[in-house]
Amino acid sequence: MQFLIHLHRMGNSSFLPLNYQYELSSAIYKVLEEADPAYSHFLHQEGFAYGNKKYKPFTFSFLEFDRFKIVKGHNRLEHTGSQAVLDIRFAIDRAAEEFIKGLFLNQHLSIGDRISQVDYEIRQIKAAPRVDFKEEMIYRCTSPMFLSCSREDGGADYLSPEDGRFKRVFQNNLIQRLVSFDTQLSLKELEEDFLEIEFELKSSPRKKGITLKALEEKSIKVIGYQFDFMLKAPEAIQELGYYGGFGSKNALGFGCVKEFKKTIEK
Repeated sequence: MQFLIHLHRMGNSSFLPLNYQYELSSAIYKVLEEADPAYSHFLHQEGFAYGNKKYKPFTFSFLEFDRFKIVKGHNRLEHTGSQAVLDIRFAIDRAAEEFIKGLFLNQHLSIGDRISQVDYEIRQIKAAPRVDFKEEMIYRCTSPMFLSCSREDGGADYLSPEDGRFKRVFQNNLIQRLVSFDTQLSLKELEEDFLEIEFELKSSPRKKGITLKALEEKSIKVIGYQFDFMLKAPEAIQELGYYGGFGSKNALGFGCVKEFKKTIEK
């Protein structure tokens, strides 16, 4: 399910961290905690498990501001307008639509760190029209996609879609997540049935370095990429990636995409 949450800026504060994904994720969890502690705990602490990996069934894109500007040298973004829209997705049964709406209605979203914080009132939440998924889709990343590969020295490489390892890691990630969401499926069956998963890069990837928890002692620096891509895969995989995010760290706002219709029409 996909929802567009319309926000109205409250008060005089207008400065957000430039890399606000972690703070926005924390604000979402706080809203959910106040509305339904059990569901918030499931999303934040549990999710769906595959082996020792846990997958959170939601993602979100960058905020769409009516007006904003970057404050260079201060690592801040100033929301100079009053309206913003949050595009948030949940990879759960559509029967839960009214439940999700109820969690956000009449709530407030406070986004920021110890330097600055902006308070928003949730004015409206709308369910977006359902996407008509096909076995071949073209997507555009609306937030960076993050995938990593472990090295022998214990470190990790952040993978560009131009890296030769990317396609295999991308495919394995999708298959493992589908197994975690549907426990009746076996990994062996999926590996046999979904060998036809194809990924094709359709644009030059744009590299984006993001620092999470920037002002905390244990800050985390990651690298993601934004690009257009074609995915040939069963509709269940398409739906999972669209609503749950592609790649990793989806609950921090990575891997959110939109259908790229202009490319499809050519």
